[in-house]
This record gives sequence, C-alpha cells and structure tokens, in this order.
Amino acid sequence: RSHTGNEKLKCIVERENIRDIIIRAIKVYLFIMALIFLGEGFKPLILEYIIPIPSAGLYWVNIVSSVLDNATLAAAEIGTALLAYKIASQRADRTVGLLCASAILFNPAMFFNSSAWGQIDAVLTLLIVLALWFLINEQYIPAAAIYALAVIFKPQAIMFAPVVGLAYVYALFKKGGVGKAIWGILGGVAAAAAVFALFIWPFTGSQPIDWVLKVYKDAIGYYHYATINAF
Repeated sequence: RSHTGNEKLKCIVERENIRDIIIRAIKVYLFIMALIFLGEGFKPLILEYIIPIPSAGLYWVNIVSSVLDNATLAAAEIGTALLAYKIASQRADRTVGLLCASAILFNPAMFFNSSAWGQIDAVLTLLIVLALWFLINEQYIPAAAIYALAVIFKPQAIMFAPVVGLAYVYALFKKGGVGKAIWGILGGVAAAAAVFALFIWPFTGSQPIDWVLKVYKDAIGYYHYATINAF
C-alpha cells in the first residue's frame, strides 16, 4: 500500500486457479446475457410507447422527476426541522424550538446541498435526528433500528456512533433505569442486526460474511473529512 498526497492506492495480489477463472467468466457471460435479454424484453415496450412520445412530453416527464426528487429532499429537511423543534421545545421552550427549526429550514447550506447539488444528505440527517429523538425519549430499540438504517443509507453515519453509544451508557447509570437500559441495549442490538440483515443479505450472494465490514472500512478510510467539496 502506498500513499500519494490525499489519494490512497491499494494493491492486492491473490492467487487464482483455473476453476475460479472459469467460474468468473461464466458469471460475466450470464450477466451480459441477462442484460441482453432485459434489453430485448423492453424493446417492444420502448418502440411501442416511448419512442412515439414527443420531445415535449419527455421534457415534462423529466421535469416531474426532478420535482419529485427535490420534493423528497425538501420533505426530509422539513421533517428534520420539525424534530429539532420538538426536541428543543421539550428541553427548553417553544422559542428555542422555533429558532432551531429556523436554523435548519433557512440554512443556505441546506439549499445548496439538496436543491442545487441534488445530494441526499438531508435524508441522512433526518434519520440521525430521528434516532436521537428516540434516544431522548428512552425508546432504545427503535433508536438502534433507525441508526442502523442511517448507517446502511450512508457510511458517514458511523461518525455519530460515539453519540449513540454514550446515550446507551448514560442510560445504564440513570437512577432506576438499569433494567430498561439493559433491555434496550439487547433489543437495540437485535433490531440493528435485523435491519442490517434485511437490507444487506440480498446483496451478499457468495461473498464472505464479513464483506460489508470491508466495504465500510474502505469507505471510512477514503473520506478524510466530514464534509468534502462543499464550498
């Protein structure tokens, strides 16, 4: 492994036998054959319904798609603002809640990230804040499930692992809440494992069981900053 500036170059040398090469060649052949069959299967549909659509119709289809994409991101931002309002109002008062919600809704960085650049960080933020909301209300099992979903959605969610972990540790030392905390930790681990299994198992195939750990390890090592290419 060698390092050049901010780029990381990794070279892995593995020995392969004839059997592995033949199996990989068959998989590539089947994949290409499936793509050809898929294309031929959609060809009559495209020729019959898509090609006759005038360019103006395709333009409006694209416009509708863009609107729906931005509406999804806007809904995530509004949901995050509402959660921030509820959390701040619960911990302080409505005025502080409104200030927190306004700081999210009218933050220029949110506009650039979602509307201008089309990034999906607003959805990740919503999942993280939702997990924190469950933790604040001592609902440890759904908090773990939501946080696991956030990690699956984007590896950068791992940065919040210390915060989530400290919330569970704090629950252990809370007066009269040891039993609930232990149950929440055990149930949270089970819920997080179930979420990971549900979303990762379909992509496992014949890969080793620890393949996803290697993916996250490489992703964490690839990003040197919490935010890149922002301004």
